[in-house]
Amino acid sequence: MVLEPEQQEQIYERIRDAIAAASAITNFSPNSPERAITDDGFSAEMRERQHEALAVQLSAYIDYAGKEITEQDLDDLGVDAERVDLELLNSYIESSDLDALAKRYSTFRDPGTFATGTVTFETSADEVLIPNGTVVGTQPDADGEYLAFFTTTEVVSPQGESSVDVDIEAAERGTDYNVGAGTITFLPQSVPGVGGNPPVTNPEATTGGEDEETDEELRARAKESLVGTSGGGTLQGVENGLIAAFAGLDSENVEIVEDTDENTFDYVVDGGPSDDALRDKMDELRPVAIEGTLVRPTQVTLDITADVSGSDVDVAAVEEDLRTYVGNLGLGDTYVIDRVIQTIMNADDGIEGIDSLTTTAVDEVHTYQAGTSVYALDRAPIVAGSVANVEDDSGDQYEKGTDYQEVDDSGDGTPDAIDWSIGGAAPDDGETFTVDYQVDHDVTFGTQEKSVVGDATVTEV
Repeated sequence: MVLEPEQQEQIYERIRDAIAAASAITNFSPNSPERAITDDGFSAEMRERQHEALAVQLSAYIDYAGKEITEQDLDDLGVDAERVDLELLNSYIESSDLDALAKRYSTFRDPGTFATGTVTFETSADEVLIPNGTVVGTQPDADGEYLAFFTTTEVVSPQGESSVDVDIEAAERGTDYNVGAGTITFLPQSVPGVGGNPPVTNPEATTGGEDEETDEELRARAKESLVGTSGGGTLQGVENGLIAAFAGLDSENVEIVEDTDENTFDYVVDGGPSDDALRDKMDELRPVAIEGTLVRPTQVTLDITADVSGSDVDVAAVEEDLRTYVGNLGLGDTYVIDRVIQTIMNADDGIEGIDSLTTTAVDEVHTYQAGTSVYALDRAPIVAGSVANVEDDSGDQYEKGTDYQEVDDSGDGTPDAIDWSIGGAAPDDGETFTVDYQVDHDVTFGTQEKSVVGDATVTEV
């Protein structure tokens, strides 16, 4: 039960009656000093303090801490909305109330992340020094405002070169700093030896900037944490318990997928101990009357092929960096083309550019069903003409244009499926077949999928 503020008139009457009963003061006429002190003074102040006390009470409720209170909230709390000045009440509520409450459950607001990228300085002399912390930015608007970035290392331009690349980080966290290629062209303060029009630019988009977690996002995580401890009887507790029990598991490779209609859930685990060990631990952790099924993630294999221009490029190191990038993607993550480009460019100082970059989805598995001719490809849309190496589990290979063809099943103008209806050979009913094809866009994986690199091939041309 929370405090229900009194109307100012109620407070005044209560104070007036108490004073009159305890003293000879009886003149509370509208223009009397007693009325002014009691009504406009003490009563008004007490009503404000009651609103402040109500705000303090609400700060202890996870559903209301730091939230702008509405009439519906008051109704849910059983408080007569007519007795509450919502503007006054909300003036005492701070977003930090939610942070303080969440902290009690070891839950802290995600502050967001800084966007990063690379800029190219145009140099007019040899061995130009670009100091660490040099400010660059987008072009100022009409008010002189711009998005600022800082270089994150000290770099000296190579002798005989007219430009030098430097890594940058946004001055502030947030998605606003994920800017497109060619937009960072402003140099607020001149750097000796740097010139050109523009003097600096970003060949690729900056990426990785994330906004601060919202109140509602933090509230949802804090509510889970109330009973989300290991053995806490919730699916969040199940996930936390698995992570705590086995070295090498974290939130990137454990995912709980609930089916509320069937009162079941899948626990998707990438890596970790044996299946039996995971199942034994799950029997200890799972909520009563809810069944959990261990699922190992489906591996999505990507081949990456790149031709780079430059001199004395350590292609083996570049290939290893590509494998590391893809290998570090967790369940449900996204393979970002700009990040692939950034990985290649940052892998070796000898790389001057990327002449070509190809991403191929390899050995994507489908099951042939008699009577069904069109099969949508999981990473569609695809690069037109790129479907190849269609093979069934018996080892039989099929020929494009004779046995199958690429089709635009969704009607959006780009191929996204293969069609077996053209009259050639096809797999047997129920037989699986695999398909290779190229994509030229970011690839998002499902919560039960894990990306792996098949071949990473980098060639200096």
